[in-house]
Amino acid sequence: VGTRLHPKTKTKDREWWRVFTSRIFNFCINIVLPLSVSDSQCPFKVYGAKGKQILLLCREDTWYVDAEFLYRAKRSGMKILETPITWTEHRYLGRMTKVSLIDGPWTAIAAFRVRMQIFFET
Repeated sequence: VGTRLHPKTKTKDREWWRVFTSRIFNFCINIVLPLSVSDSQCPFKVYGAKGKQILLLCREDTWYVDAEFLYRAKRSGMKILETPITWTEHRYLGRMTKVSLIDGPWTAIAAFRVRMQIFFET
């Protein structure tokens, strides 16, 4: 998986508050879903046939699917490696970010939902 928080990652136009909120988000996710991944929401992920099978098991249909996928992958014994990337922050016309303050509580709820779904599957 790619990570925007790796020391060797090259970023362009990424504000300090995006780095800060990303670190908080990933800290919280790693408490509920112990992933040991520094940037679960980075869209760069490479996986083979086993990863595809795991992705097909995922139930989340929003951006929380990344954390669910990584949690399922870790539980299945897949080795997760982080790699630096080159990242240019995307700008949305008329707003600073797609993320809002309400996403914090929704993220916690989604993480617990994922954990409970997987717990009851086993």
